[in-house]
Amino acid sequence: VARTHSEIGDQLSAQGELMLALARYRLALEIRQNLARTNLENTSWQRSVGLSHVDIGDVQVQRGDRAGALASYRAALAISEALAQKDPGHQEGQADLAVNHSRIGRVQAFGDLSAALVSYRAALAIDERLALQDPGNAGRQRGLDVGHTNVGDVLITQGNLFGAMSSYVAAFKVAEGLAKKDPNNAQWQEDLALSHGRLGDVLAAMQGRTSRTTALMHYEQGLAIVLRREQANPSDVAAQLNVSTFESRVGDVRLAMGDASGALASYRSGLTRIAALVLTDPGRTDWQRSLEGSFFNIGTALLAQGDRAGAADSLRRALSIIEPLSRSDLDNARWQRRLTVVLMKLHDVTEDRQYAEHALKVTLESQRRGLLAPHDAWMVDDLKKRVAQ
Repeated sequence: VARTHSEIGDQLSAQGELMLALARYRLALEIRQNLARTNLENTSWQRSVGLSHVDIGDVQVQRGDRAGALASYRAALAISEALAQKDPGHQEGQADLAVNHSRIGRVQAFGDLSAALVSYRAALAIDERLALQDPGNAGRQRGLDVGHTNVGDVLITQGNLFGAMSSYVAAFKVAEGLAKKDPNNAQWQEDLALSHGRLGDVLAAMQGRTSRTTALMHYEQGLAIVLRREQANPSDVAAQLNVSTFESRVGDVRLAMGDASGALASYRSGLTRIAALVLTDPGRTDWQRSLEGSFFNIGTALLAQGDRAGAADSLRRALSIIEPLSRSDLDNARWQRRLTVVLMKLHDVTEDRQYAEHALKVTLESQRRGLLAPHDAWMVDDLKKRVAQ
């Protein structure tokens, strides 16, 4: 009966009926908890309780209930910890433990990067042990890739570029090894492309010309991989998204190296793909965020070419997307920061003081609520100077 409730919950979740799905998952949880209490030594029943907590947490994440999701994932973690302690040599139990640490890290990454880093490193330590115990297991190797990547993602967001580089290099070596083993494995090829992209990100952030040249090389290699996948399957949404992302990254580096015309061409190519996808599903906030980024990038390139009117128009399009997104989730530190960045760029282009005032208000509120990263504290002083002028 519990399995039936869970399967119906899966179907409802896929249809977007989140509250109905949540009700089904909770019924499944109640049944599994009652069953597990009758035999505390039955690891299969205990594990099924943990899986129900995960199902509930996944829906809570989709609904934006991060506090609820954390509670659900922590309940699942407690069960996997207890099972792992009973049988430390059981690899699947250790893998469950690592995944639950990662789930918690993903939720924490929205507002508490330090806590997310602790969770991701706990998961990585387990992934490393599992990969070492079974080096021929591709699944374990891929888990190691994901573990290093998660740690790197937090470190680069915190501004720790060298730490992020170390993590991304470790992830790249794993991804490259898997891709070489099976060039026809689409997932492993995509993993390698994305790993190229992350290395490009941290190199581009280092800003030196040599670093940018190497970043461009990684971006172009990643772009070549995802273009091949898109050409093989033009209806592949993931491939279209990846091509759009890589076009934007190539544009970023070209612009930084003084090639505004080349950057604009890359940005517009990326915009074409993401705009078409948004039309098919306007409710996808991640796609909306990518569309905002494309407009922002085009505005930046136009400004570099001296077209201030065109730049302002494109940046206002970006603002019209990120502003409602940031209002819809005031706890999302990334969106609040992005809103500030767009407002600051608009102030640069238009010299309209209202944009600086709005940006200062957003930044001070983020600082008050503990959402402003320490390395972004300069924004407050910068915006105060802008408003005072």
